[in-house]
Amino acid sequence: MPTSLPARPYQMAEAASWLRRGLLAAYLVSLAVVCGLLVINGPQIRAAAEAQEALVIEEENLAFCSKFGIGLETSRYAQCAAGLKEIRARHLQRSASDSIL
Repeated sequence: MPTSLPARPYQMAEAASWLRRGLLAAYLVSLAVVCGLLVINGPQIRAAAEAQEALVIEEENLAFCSKFGIGLETSRYAQCAAGLKEIRARHLQRSASDSIL
């Protein structure tokens, strides 16, 4: 009397295959959503970061120049801030040239 057993290994392999496909599809959709959000919000994020950096630089300029009695109301403040800008630019250039990339 022959018995026929259900093909469980095949069914399990098929379920695992569907699961892998579903996970791959979910991954690709989430990747597309993240890329879309970066494209849409990227310029705003960059502008906010640049504005924050400008604010920090201005605070540093004021703090440094104030040490020498050069406040915002003085005519020498612009010279002091320009000198600090040159120093930052040279530092950035040195850092870039020392970089491996």
